[in-house]
Amino acid sequence: MEEMLRFFYKKLWILNILFAIYLIFYLDGRPSIGVAGQNGTAVNLTCTNDTCLNEGNCTTDGGNGTLIQCSCRSGWTGERCERDVCSLGNHVEIDDITRGIHFTTENATTVRGRCDKNLSLGWYRFTSGVGWKMPQVCPAIGQCGAEFPMWLNDSYPENDTFGHEAKMCIHFPVNRDDACCLLHMTIEIKMCKSYAVYKLDSTVNCDASFCVGLETPCENDTESETGFTPCTKMTTVEHSTTMGYITETPGPQHPCTNTTLCQNGGTCDDGVGNYTGNYTCLCPATHTGLHCESEVNTNPPPSNVGMIVGIIIGSLLLVVILVLVGILIFKKKSRLRVDPQKENVLPITPEPSEPSFDETTLEKKN
Repeated sequence: MEEMLRFFYKKLWILNILFAIYLIFYLDGRPSIGVAGQNGTAVNLTCTNDTCLNEGNCTTDGGNGTLIQCSCRSGWTGERCERDVCSLGNHVEIDDITRGIHFTTENATTVRGRCDKNLSLGWYRFTSGVGWKMPQVCPAIGQCGAEFPMWLNDSYPENDTFGHEAKMCIHFPVNRDDACCLLHMTIEIKMCKSYAVYKLDSTVNCDASFCVGLETPCENDTESETGFTPCTKMTTVEHSTTMGYITETPGPQHPCTNTTLCQNGGTCDDGVGNYTGNYTCLCPATHTGLHCESEVNTNPPPSNVGMIVGIIIGSLLLVVILVLVGILIFKKKSRLRVDPQKENVLPITPEPSEPSFDETTLEKKN
């Protein structure tokens, strides 16, 4: 044991140098540190043309090359801005016909109507039968199931590649000329072929709510899949007693009846009441393209597990070495220590005891 301690004591400086070299080479050769930001982080040490996709902005942490972050343009998200908010899984769907302009607070089950104050910041798609468009004229108080209905005081973007900012107005029940837009907020809109997605946040007032849906219920002699406009004449059945057959007027054909249009788990959407043959494929986050035929090439985020394990093992090794050196030093000092109380102390020789004689022995000698 003592020989081993002496060996470690003599080779301590060599072990420290080797440990330092290990840390330098390990940290220098590992991938970039992934620290998640608002839009995620890239996986390259330096910004290149393909670090951030879809015109995302690549930034570093000041030049040391350990952190790279992609700031995505509106309508895109992900670590490298590779995820389209139009794709399934990248937005929240809301199916609520009471947001349509045909619905009023008189039809509501609550007195105050709907409240969007607790709405979380994110991208939303409205999928109910009343449609996905917001009214672009001031709705009346109580319309859309809200005491303070919110409407789009702006135009829809034509470019469907990125999102665009738009102005939302809140109609307050006050006797003023600007009551229709007494308060306003900024949202983002991205067009997704046959619908739009909206980046919304909570409202400033609990009685305010986003108004979405321009379609109205079908009349008695018309019908649609959703029950709202656009409507078509109901399917009629004609009987002929002379010919003895029944003919049925066929309804419109939907392109999404072809289940092979969208690939790789994509969902076909031909729009609400859209009978013109137009459709769009809603692709999962792993695929893109017109029919979801292309796979999204994403690199996995870097892992810091190796670095953490290496530092822990190296630290434990250093602690063990220091403990062993401390034990060796302690034992060495213990050998050199001299007790002053034991100096110049002569060994004590026991005095000889006096011989003892009993009376019987003395009488015999006499």
